[in-house]
Amino acid sequence: MILSKNCQAPPQRATKLRLFRFLQFFASILFLLATPLLAEEKPKILFIGDSIFAWNALSGNTVARNLERLIDAEITDNSVSAMPIGSGGNEGIFAQTQLGEWDWIVVNGGGNDILRGCKCGDCRATLNRLINVNGTGGIIKTELQKLTRRGSKVLFVGYLRTNGFASPIPQCGRWINALEERVIGLSASTEGIFFMSNTELVPTGDRSFHDFDRIHPSRKGSKAIAAGIADVLEHPNPPAVSKNRASP
Repeated sequence: MILSKNCQAPPQRATKLRLFRFLQFFASILFLLATPLLAEEKPKILFIGDSIFAWNALSGNTVARNLERLIDAEITDNSVSAMPIGSGGNEGIFAQTQLGEWDWIVVNGGGNDILRGCKCGDCRATLNRLINVNGTGGIIKTELQKLTRRGSKVLFVGYLRTNGFASPIPQCGRWINALEERVIGLSASTEGIFFMSNTELVPTGDRSFHDFDRIHPSRKGSKAIAAGIADVLEHPNPPAVSKNRASP
């Protein structure tokens, strides 16, 4: 008897084979659909600034660490307490900038320049050096635009206020207000630069957002600032408008 070399598989085995091949094909399609999701990178965020960001580091409750708990992102925090903006470039807060492809660079600063540079007295020259009255010149404008030219969006974060209770440095308030008004002007006219105001973050008379010195944020304050940043990063809106008008 001659056996054919083209023997067909039994019907039951052929059915199983077709089912196996279909499942293989279906699994391949699912893998291809899922691959872009698996390969999607987390947004990269860099923090540079002074003690508003760096405070509460020992307890792991800085603004950046709190932000990590709120959003799925790769966050690097280079902020340093008491750091001024200085002359920009390789000095001060902007020297904290680290090369990399940052989706967002979150910045704060200027308070130490006002506090130490002019003692919160006549700070017009200091203020104009940092950023001029129309937000069209100065160290802050120059350095923020350098960051946007590298492809990053920039969020400049304002300082906490002592709403309804005394500040140990009340003479600095008008200058901080003026500084932030000018940054708002810059953000309004420059694509990729945003401003987040904290003027109304602290409820009237509520000291729980500040540390014992009534200058720096408590853990609660750092957490609240981080929540505001998370909201801006998720829904970047037109620049905030501060309600503390001052233009010395």
